[in-house]
Amino acid sequence: IASLFDSILGSEDVDRSKPHPEMLHAILQGYGFNDRRDIALMVGDSSKDMEAASRAGIPGVFVTWGFSPQGQGDFICDSPAALLELIREMEL
Repeated sequence: IASLFDSILGSEDVDRSKPHPEMLHAILQGYGFNDRRDIALMVGDSSKDMEAASRAGIPGVFVTWGFSPQGQGDFICDSPAALLELIREMEL
């Protein structure tokens, strides 16, 4: 599965894991993210994911098909198709 991702970062790769935003900051920095030019989303299935997104200053997309079927985020997607549609809308 690793070949499907540009970058994989786990809690063992940082000093502070979620909900601390260190993991997200490291990924964004690795891509040269600029919040004036780029769009980033944290797609997650837990409250820790959504808190990390908030603390990193990026929108959180809560997906209901993972760890927890209910939660809160800046966006909520009930299917991979809904997530893809959200991403397409944000690219405009």
